[in-house]
Amino acid sequence: MKMNMTLNEMKSESTKKMVSLKSNEGCPVLDVHDLTVAYREKPVLWHIDFAIEGPSLVGIIGPNGAGKSTLIKAILGLLPVSSGKVDFFGKPLKKRAVACWLCTAARECGLGFSDSGA
Repeated sequence: MKMNMTLNEMKSESTKKMVSLKSNEGCPVLDVHDLTVAYREKPVLWHIDFAIEGPSLVGIIGPNGAGKSTLIKAILGLLPVSSGKVDFFGKPLKKRAVACWLCTAARECGLGFSDSGA
């Protein structure tokens, strides 16, 4: 990947590479169905349903305390869900599988992390 790419060039390059990571089965990249998350048995998110077809740029917006971070943590498997399911490329979500996929996707898109101290 070139070092001096514009944002649009990076976006285009990343989108091309992400297309190759799409599921062959035609299922959504992420499918959340009837997700309920509770803290100490008190539901804080309930009956969340959505699907993301890839590749997509998705934003989660809402006021402070609305549950945006809780939703992401539940999707990633960092919080237990009370009910519902999260499928990643048509398969039940597993925390380790998501981490591996994200690392692969980042590598495929030319993204990396460096310890340059900058």
